[in-house]
Amino acid sequence: YFFSEKKCFQCIDHFGYNADISVGDVWSMHLKNDPVKHSGLLIRNRCGRDFHNLATAAGVLDSRPIDAAEIMEGQARTAPFHYNISARIGAARRCGLTLKDTVSEPVHWNHRLVANLALLNWKWSASERWAKFIFKVPRPILRAYLVFFKALESF
Repeated sequence: YFFSEKKCFQCIDHFGYNADISVGDVWSMHLKNDPVKHSGLLIRNRCGRDFHNLATAAGVLDSRPIDAAEIMEGQARTAPFHYNISARIGAARRCGLTLKDTVSEPVHWNHRLVANLALLNWKWSASERWAKFIFKVPRPILRAYLVFFKALESF
């Protein structure tokens, strides 16, 4: 969440809940080494299905069915952070942002810690002084931090 747009911290709509079609990366482990980076389409209604069928028939879309569980499995780490704005409320307040809690979900300790780290990362990168420092941190240290962050999200 370095250099994130602050408006992104208010978003709870990671899956485009009200869209006819929602498109996102498929992060399945069995596709990790595939040279083609797949996108998943969540088709929610007849309008979305009709559009999908037209695009497929016109040859502008190549698709095959995939179980929604596979998409959710690949998003299991990040989806709770994106949906659970309740975890970000306090962290945002400490960073000078005001967020509206639209989900009122229970907050687990690891989600609260992830929210605090994410907002701290945003605040650091928004600072002219600290943003320069971030680019000076050796990549192996940034990678270790990312792995730690992802582990907290998955806990």
